Amino acid sequence: MNTRRRPFSLHLVGAVLLALALCSALTLYLATRPTQRVLKTWACPAAVPYCPGLYLTVLEGAPNFDGFPWHIGQRHAIYVGRESGQPSYGHHLDYSFNAEVLGIEAHLAQTRVHWSPEGVTLTEPSGHALFIPKSAFLQGR
Repeated sequence: MNTRRRPFSLHLVGAVLLALALCSALTLYLATRPTQRVLKTWACPAAVPYCPGLYLTVLEGAPNFDGFPWHIGQRHAIYVGRESGQPSYGHHLDYSFNAEVLGIEAHLAQTRVHWSPEGVTLTEPSGHALFIPKSAFLQGR
């Protein structure tokens, strides 16, 4: 009878590899989730006819790993809709701010938002402008 045991079991190696894969998948999932932190909100003025209760909000999105491993940036989202805090229903779009020099908070402090009868325009300090027509954020889905 052979009572000699192997130094390790293939079942143990498989269990360890499975645990590592699950931990890696969970870490990747948590690292790439958008934070949805509200960075800045602009209310639509009452002088614009369709405006009561509308807001343009800039949210912090998921990390941007395009420059990995040398640089990990931050994605952002723009939301136009009726909620001023954590938006749920309205017009969402990903947007890339060029805010490396100032930082995003200072950049947004210098950003201007203009509401017009045609829609809303967000203008960055650099002069880049984004126009969102009112048909994109008014009416139902």
